[in-house]
Formats: sequence, structure tokens, C-alpha cells
Amino acid sequence: ANTFNGGIIVNEGNIVFNSLTAINNNAITFNANSIVNTFNNSTTSGNITLNNGSQVTIIGNVVTFTVTGNVLGSGGISVAQGGQGSIALNLNGTGNNFTGPVRFTANNNTQPATMNVASLPDTDTSGTGNITFGAGGASSTSHNFGLSSNAVAVALTNRRFEMAGENVNQQINNASANTLTINSDLLVTGTRAKNLVLGGGGAGLSTLAGAIANHTTPTAVGTVPNSERKTANGNTLTLGSVEGITVGATITGSILAAGTTITAVNPLTRVVTLSTTYTGGNNGNFSPGVIFTIPNVVNSVSVTKSGTSTWVVSGNNTYTGPTLVSQGVLNIQHANALGATTTGTLVTSGAALQIQGGINVGNEALTLNGTGISTNGALRNISGDNTYGGLLTLGGLSRIQNDAGSLTLSNTGTITGPSFGLTVGGAGNTTINSIIGTTTGVLLKQGSSTLTLGNANTYTGATTVSDGTLALGATGSITTSASVTLGAAASLDTSAQTTYAIPAAQPLTFGIDATGSGSSGRIVAANLDITSAAVTYTITGTPDDPVYVLATYSGTLTGAAFASVPAAPTGYTLDYAYEGNKIALVAAAPTYATWIAGFGLTGLNALATADPDFDGISNSAEMVLGGNPATGMNTALLPTIALVNADPDGDTIFADYLLFTYRRSDLSVSAAVTADCETDTDLVAPWTAATGAPGVVILVNDNFTFTPPAAANTDRVRVYVPRGANTTLFGRLRVVVP
Repeated sequence: ANTFNGGIIVNEGNIVFNSLTAINNNAITFNANSIVNTFNNSTTSGNITLNNGSQVTIIGNVVTFTVTGNVLGSGGISVAQGGQGSIALNLNGTGNNFTGPVRFTANNNTQPATMNVASLPDTDTSGTGNITFGAGGASSTSHNFGLSSNAVAVALTNRRFEMAGENVNQQINNASANTLTINSDLLVTGTRAKNLVLGGGGAGLSTLAGAIANHTTPTAVGTVPNSERKTANGNTLTLGSVEGITVGATITGSILAAGTTITAVNPLTRVVTLSTTYTGGNNGNFSPGVIFTIPNVVNSVSVTKSGTSTWVVSGNNTYTGPTLVSQGVLNIQHANALGATTTGTLVTSGAALQIQGGINVGNEALTLNGTGISTNGALRNISGDNTYGGLLTLGGLSRIQNDAGSLTLSNTGTITGPSFGLTVGGAGNTTINSIIGTTTGVLLKQGSSTLTLGNANTYTGATTVSDGTLALGATGSITTSASVTLGAAASLDTSAQTTYAIPAAQPLTFGIDATGSGSSGRIVAANLDITSAAVTYTITGTPDDPVYVLATYSGTLTGAAFASVPAAPTGYTLDYAYEGNKIALVAAAPTYATWIAGFGLTGLNALATADPDFDGISNSAEMVLGGNPATGMNTALLPTIALVNADPDGDTIFADYLLFTYRRSDLSVSAAVTADCETDTDLVAPWTAATGAPGVVILVNDNFTFTPPAAANTDRVRVYVPRGANTTLFGRLRVVVP
């Protein structure tokens, strides 16, 4: 164990740390290239200074080397493995300012080499200080570069990430709460297939704004490396690329039996299935970089999103391999962010592909699985008016969500995924021009927005519109759907079609929410044909609204009535010509008699002028004010009177008025019970009605929000009566029951 605390200066040669205490937080200065071998996990708080452009290589075997001080100077850092184990180099200083290159030179085929930094400055010149995966032709399971959990924001414009050597998987991570921004293009110098992995679990936003492309002159077609370590016998391989491979093609390699062919190809996961089981290579144990010969296979670049973090990709990308979103969020903000449209994109369950920025993505096939992160959509439109031109495939029950703006799925092909349900939600409008052909899969519309279907869909599962609007375009159709259910806050808009005929074999359910202000599902049509309609209701609460509209039509109605429909709720009738162009459940017109009977009052106590609860307020007045004639008036419901100087008619001329304010229930209006303010100067008849009197201004606030709350559907009526020369003026409420 060393106890000296002075600095270490290396002018030539290498350093070996043999024990945990071999380094005592010493500052180390390198004036020349050097190798540091560490045989144990080590941590130092001393600064490391790299002078004269020196390149220092840290080598270890199943070890972690952590620097909590800063790495300074004009030199660079390399990380390499010294045996059959992984190495992790953590540069945790937040003041690193070294400008030399970062290189991964691992010489091990099975274990990863990792470098995490808490800070990394950009360089002054483009293409200098590059971060090179596989420098020197080294190969490993994966090289990993990332921001550590305590990292400050890092932005790179001149430093470039380089994919070199034979490596297939190269990973960039962000484990921090701060941003990682890469403005430079990806540099691909290794000619074999590559897979760029964008990962990390931090909350910080990572952005790759530079371009991702294939090597300009990749290894000739016909050979491709393995990209996943195998430790057991099997019949599947994950290859660096499957582009160009066809089912039935022969595959040869040192571990495969002669005559082995490919029986299945997954172009998105890069997995091929073999006709035989491999048994060679130490019980099937072989590493990334093993080369297989397959006719026509192309060595291309692919992209994988891993980890729970969010990565924004906004470059003009041309890579031709697949895009796999296996975890977290991949947010695309360029029409070509997903590369060339030759292979497609896969979103696995629990991950999300986000789109934003007003972009028009080309014919990139897209496979969705699951409902996304926190059920916010496996495909999620964040903002802007965006179009996705690729054809969707459902790999499982899936959700599309549009937070804001518009999302158009413009491909007119058929969305497949037998029996898998599709949910579309959010506050932004979505248009699907594809044919939804998911056999028995259901379609669920959620959220306040509009989902427009522009094609003749063939799915046979149920259609449920729980919120918002499901609109059918001029050629849109859901006639094969087993049933249609419209929630109480939902509508089916068919107005883009000349006539909408409700199918005979498609039960239609209207949701009616009788709680609160009440609402009902409805159909909107130009011309509506109900001849064959089989209708049912799903009612929440006890209906008490005057009307629940089920359909509106701007043209004509064909059919005198629904083909089948249950009895209307008690007290309601089904009116097929309500207001001339609506189908509605309409409550029987209320009367004073039905209202008073509802309180159990009969005989003399039920008279309009009676006051059975002895509160000084007649029954008829209680009906207008929203009171209870059997229990005593809440004084807060009584009219109020005040002398004001006001401009109620908005002519900018203020005058003195008597302001008489009262509550008026819609129920009393529907029952033709009239209420009016009357005024007098001496409480001696006759009283003068305010309505129609010269200079009187009456203002009505429909369904006003009172404090304390009023009965449902109660208006506020304010009557402004000019005082004139009157020094005394009285007001009262006169109620007349027909």
C-alpha cells in the first residue's frame, strides 16, 4: 500500500497498479504515450494530465477504474481489456477538458468495454478528438460510451463517433439528468455490418442531430458477422445484417453443418432461423465477429434504442438496416430519421416511437407492440402536423396517441395483425388512410380528438368510441365491424358521405350519461338511413334532462323508426323528427302539477299559492327559484335587490338603477311558469311589470354557476329598472302558473 501523496510523472513506459491501494489519489501526468494496467478495482481523486497529445490506454480484466478528479490536457484516453473479462472506465470529474481522442481498443471477443464520463469538452476542429469504437480492429460484444449519472450537459459538434473494426454493436448511453447533444455525423470506417445502440436510463434528453449512414464501400455482399454471443446449442443467429437474405438461402460457417439453410428471417430483429442445430464451437459458444457466408447479404448499419431514456434523432439518415425500439423513447424529428425505407422499424412492448416537428416520413414499414410508456402510445405524435407513410403491422395489442397537432397514416395498404386490438387516443386529431384488416381485432377510440378513417376497413371486431369523434371519410367504412358503441361523450361523424345507412348486422349502442349536466352518444350524418338499425342504450344514472340527442342529419331521414330499439326511459319518448333534423329521447313536457307531486304534496298544500313549509315563499316561487316547497327555503336562493350606478346596455352611459337579481330554473320555463320583476314606489297597488317597461334592461346568464350551487340548469336573471326621480323604489318577484 502506497502512502506518498505526491504526483506521478510518466515520461516513458507504462504503469501497473497491482492492488487496491497501489494508487493513493496521486495526480498523474503523462508526457508520452503510455499503458496503465490495473488488476483490481481502483479509484483515484487525483487529476490526470495528458501532455504532448499523449494517448493513455487503460487495461483491465473484470475491473473498474474510477477517476473522480479531472482529466486534463491535449491527449486522449483509450480503454482496453486485458483478458476474458469486462472493463469499465469512469471519468467522474465534471471539469474534464482533455481534447484528444477517445478509443476503445478491446482485444476480447466476449465481454464489453465501457467508458462513462461526467464531462467531455468538444474540440475546436471538426473531426478531431473522435470517439472511436473498435480502434485498431478490435472486436467485442459491445463497446459502450456514456454520460455517468452525475454528468453535466455535453454537446459535441466537432468530435465524431466512429464505428471502426469488426464490432457489430456500438453503444452510446446517457445515465444523467442532463442533455447529451451530438451534432456531428456518425463516421463509419469499419466495412462490416454495424448496429448503433442508443441507450441509457437517465432522465436527460439525448439528441443525435448528425447523419447516420452505411459505410460508403462496405465489405462485398455474401458474408456477414454474427452480432450476439452464443453460449449454448441452438438454431437461431442474430446477425450484423440480414439485408438481402432470402428464406431458403444456404449459410456456411465453421460451426454449422453442411447444407444448412435459412428457414426464416426477421428483418427487424436481424434474427435468422436455421434448418439445423449448431453444436460446434465449444458447445455452441462463439462470439460476435464470427463470419458467416450467405448469398446476397449486405453489410449495412442498423439502429437500436435501448434503455429507459429518450433519444431524439433529427439527422438526414440514409442507413439501410432496420430500426429497433426495444426500450424507452426514440423521438424522430426528420423525415429520414429512420434511414432508408428498405427494412422497417419495430417498436417492442413498453417502448415508444415519437414523431414531431411537422415531418413527412416515407414508406418505412412500422410494427407496433403494446401501449407504449405509461399507456401513452407505442406510436405517439408529440406536436406538429406529421405524416407517416409506412404501412403498420400490429405485433400485439397496440395504442397510437396524438398529444397535439395532427397525425396522418397515409399508406393505403392493409394494417395486419390477426385479432390484435388497436386503440387511438389523445387530444390531437388522427387520420388513418390504411385499411384496418386485423380480423377480429377491436378498434377503440379514446380522447377528445377526432379519428378519421379514410378507407374501407375489413376488421370484424367491435368498434368503441368512448370519447371524442370517430369520423368516416368519403370512402371510409366500418361495415364489417361486429358492433358500434358510442360513449356518452362520443360521436360517429359520417357527414363526409352522401348517405350513411346503419348496417343491419351491426348493433349500435348509444351511451347516455344522466349524471350532472347529462350527455349522449350520437351519429352525425348528411342523409341518414335507419331502416335496418338495431339500437340499444347504456344508461348511467336516471335520465332527467329535457332531451338526449342520438343523431343529427342535415339532409333527409330514411326509415320511420329504428328496426329495433328498447323502450324509452320512463318519462321519455323517442322523437325521430326532433327540431326537424334530429333523433332524440325527449322528456315529456314538465308541468307545475308533476313538479309539486314529486315532493309528496297534495290537496291545498299543492296549490301554486300555498306555503306548506311556512317559509313565506309560495310553491310557485320555489319552483322558479329551485327551492324545496316541503322543507323550507334556503335563504341564499332568494332574490336580491340593490341600488347601482351602471351601464347595463353597454352604451357607455351610466345611470342609477334598481338591480333585481333572481334565479330561474329551466324546469319552470319548460312548464310555462312565468316569472317577472315588478316595482312600486309605495307598496300600494298597482305594481309595474319590469318586462317591456321603458328603459328596463334584462340580462340572462344561461345555466349560471352560483354560490352556493343552484339546482341543475338554473339561469341568473338580472333586471335593471331606471330609478329616475324616485327616491324610493321597491321590487318583488311575481310568478304565474298556467
